[in-house]
Amino acid sequence: MACALLYHNMAQVSSIRQGRLYWIDVTAAIKLYLDKRWPQPSTAPPAKELAWEEFTPILANTTQIMTRLAAGLPDGAFWRTVRPGSFLKHREMLADIPAHQDAGRARLLAWGYARLGGIAPHLPQWLAALVLMPILGWATAELWAARFPAAAVAFGALVPSSMYVIQSLALGHSPFGFYLVALVSVVALSAYSVRDRPTSLGVLARASATGGILAVCVLCRSGSILLAPGFAWATIVAAGRIPSLSSRRKRAVLVLSATALIFVPSFEVRQSQRHPVWAGFWEGLGDFDAAKSYYWDDAEARRALAAAGLPSEWVDLAGPQAETYFREKVLSDILGDPLWYLDILARRFVATAFQPKLWPRGRDDGKTYAPSTRPNEGRTDGYYTFTPTADLVVFGSRQWELPVPLMVAPALLLLLFFLARRRRKGSDRLTLVTNALVLFAGPWLAALTLPVLVTTAAAQEMQAIALAYFVGLGLFLDALHPWAVSQVGPS
Repeated sequence: MACALLYHNMAQVSSIRQGRLYWIDVTAAIKLYLDKRWPQPSTAPPAKELAWEEFTPILANTTQIMTRLAAGLPDGAFWRTVRPGSFLKHREMLADIPAHQDAGRARLLAWGYARLGGIAPHLPQWLAALVLMPILGWATAELWAARFPAAAVAFGALVPSSMYVIQSLALGHSPFGFYLVALVSVVALSAYSVRDRPTSLGVLARASATGGILAVCVLCRSGSILLAPGFAWATIVAAGRIPSLSSRRKRAVLVLSATALIFVPSFEVRQSQRHPVWAGFWEGLGDFDAAKSYYWDDAEARRALAAAGLPSEWVDLAGPQAETYFREKVLSDILGDPLWYLDILARRFVATAFQPKLWPRGRDDGKTYAPSTRPNEGRTDGYYTFTPTADLVVFGSRQWELPVPLMVAPALLLLLFFLARRRRKGSDRLTLVTNALVLFAGPWLAALTLPVLVTTAAAQEMQAIALAYFVGLGLFLDALHPWAVSQVGPS
C-alpha cells in the first residue's frame, strides 16, 4: 500500500520544472548510454572536461530535445522510451558530468536506459522514487515484525503522503531524494535491532543489503554518508540483544563486521568522486554566524577568495586552492574561538530537532516557513522554495499543514514516560517504551548529523528529521495501545 500511495502521489508532481543540475545529469546519462550501445570510432577525440559556461548550449540542446520527445508521453510513464535518433544526430552536443559533481544519478539513469532499451524522458524524475519503493516496503515490514504495527502504518502512510518527500524525490536541483532513501534504510535497520531475538546472520544480511543501498545513495548524494551514526547505533543495539553473543569480544566482532559491510562499499565509490568539502563548511557557518563574516552564499565565498588573491570564478569554489583556503580559515576560527563554534552547534541542534523555522502557520504570503532575519543566512530562504516544507501532507485532493510541535511531541512524551518510570523494572509498558525510544534514536541521530555538523541553511537536509518524527508518532500510538503492550517480548 505504501508503494502504491507513493506511485500515485509521484504521478501528480512528475511534470515539475527541472533545473540546471538535472539537465547536466540527463545529458551525461544519455552520453553514457549512447557510448555503450553505439561506441564512438577509435579515431574520435577524447572527451575533455568542460568549463561551467560551456554547458549552457549543451543543456539547452538536451532540454529542447527531451521536452519535445516527452510531449507525447503521459506523466508517470517512466518506462516509456523514445528513439535515440535525435541525440545520435547531435552527439557532439553531449558531455560528461563535471568531475566535482556527484555522478551517481547520471550513471543510474544510463543503467536504467539500458535496461529499458531506450531513452525514457520521464525516468530521471522517478529514479529516486523507484529506488525508495522496495526500501520503504522493507522498513514498514521491519516495523511490523518488531511489533510496532501503528508505527508501520503511520510511517508507510506519512512518508509517501509528505509533499516534502514526494517533491524531494523528483527534485531536479539536486539528487537529494537519495539522502531520504538512505534515511529510510536507517529506519529499517533500527526496527530490526529491537526485534525480540535478532540473530547474527540477520544482522549481517541486513548490513550487507544496507551497504549496497548506502553506496548507491552516496554515489548519487555524497552527504548521505553523514547518516552514519544512525547505522552504527542500530548495529550496536542489535549486537547487544543477541543472546548467543555472551562476551563483549563476540559482540565487538559482529559490530565491526556489520559496520564494514555497511560502510566499505560507500568509501569505495566515494574515492571515485572529487566533491568539494570545505567550501560547504565555510558557507554553512553562515546559518548562525554573526561575528566572523561567513555567508551562505556562493557570491560571498567568491569574494572571500578574491580578497585572498585566489581565483574566484564559480567553478573555482571546487578547486584545490579554494579547498585549502576554506579549510584553513574554518579550522583556524574554530580552534581560535571554540565557544563561538559550540554556540553555533547548539543553535543548529535546536533548529533541527525542533524545527522552529516551520512553526509559523497560515502566513498571508502563503509561505510555510519563517523568513531569514540575518544577512549571513544569504540564500537560505530560496532553498525552502525548492520543495514544500516537511509539515505539509496530502491525502487525495486535500492538503494539510501539520503543527510542528505536534510532530515533535510524541517522541518527547515517550522520553518523559521513560524517565518517569525507568526504575520500575519488569514493566511490559516500560519495555515497550524503551524499545520504541531505542528504535526512534536511529533515524533521529542520523538526521541530526549533517545539519548540526555542516549547516542548517541547505533546508532540505535539516527537514529530513521529519521522517524520524513520522516513526515517533506511530511508536507513541503503539505505546498507548494495550494490544501492543501484551505482545512485548523479552528485551
